Amino acid sequence: LTAQTTETEAQLAAGLSRRFHIVRRLGKGGMGTVFLAEQIGVGNRPVALKILNRKLLDDPDFLLRFQNEAGSTGRIRHPNVVTIFESAQGDDGTPYIAMEFLEGESLREALKQRGALPLPEVMEILQQAARGLNAAHKLGIIHRDLKPDNIFLTKSDEGELVVKVVDFGIAKLRESAMHTQTGIVLGTPAYMSSEQAYGMRSDELDARSDIYSLGIVVYEMLSGRLPFHSDTPVGYLRMHMLEEPPPFRAVAQGLHVPPQVEGVVMKALTKDRNQRYGSV
Repeated sequence: LTAQTTETEAQLAAGLSRRFHIVRRLGKGGMGTVFLAEQIGVGNRPVALKILNRKLLDDPDFLLRFQNEAGSTGRIRHPNVVTIFESAQGDDGTPYIAMEFLEGESLREALKQRGALPLPEVMEILQQAARGLNAAHKLGIIHRDLKPDNIFLTKSDEGELVVKVVDFGIAKLRESAMHTQTGIVLGTPAYMSSEQAYGMRSDELDARSDIYSLGIVVYEMLSGRLPFHSDTPVGYLRMHMLEEPPPFRAVAQGLHVPPQVEGVVMKALTKDRNQRYGSV
């Protein structure tokens, strides 16, 4: 396996060698692999280089969707959204996205290590994530897969918390790729909005879908657990469609969430999107 990985990385390095020097692998997902790399043409700037699976190129429409999605997310210019520097194809046709390299941890990692977070910290993370999302929503760009993995916690030069929302557009690409390959549309069931659970088409979703998903993230930050738990994706979908999230006092003993805060979270988690907030 190690030999296979090294060989793949050598091939990638060859296909992108004029633009990037690959330093090391940062992670791997269903859509591709992320590397720490140096962008040669701009003073060896460190970048996170997301290289998409070549098998996705078997779908002729995928490349067009990739160019459209990467192009639109590159339009978001906001301190709370990861900056996209470049999206193109390597010499061998492999699609890639070069973006700002972030040092720190995902909100997922923070929740794993610490459990529920103090209210002032939750407020700070929410406020910054909402500002980043709002910048995207103003451009008509919906995230569609908001979850703690896609909220990154880093530090400014002065040591202050900076929140970055990452992976805009990837959900739409993944959905189209999976739909092409298997006929099944996938998201992240635990964080899906109720309209996603009902099967609403991707292009019909709006900012209120992200508000629901953000509501679930905030619920998890405050309580250390999700409002719904199921052992199957279908179970999650049913809960998003039919069940009300339990009040905070019912999920953790001794957890005190001010009523005004609970009211805000529950409004974001309303099944009918017309009853949610109009904007983040």
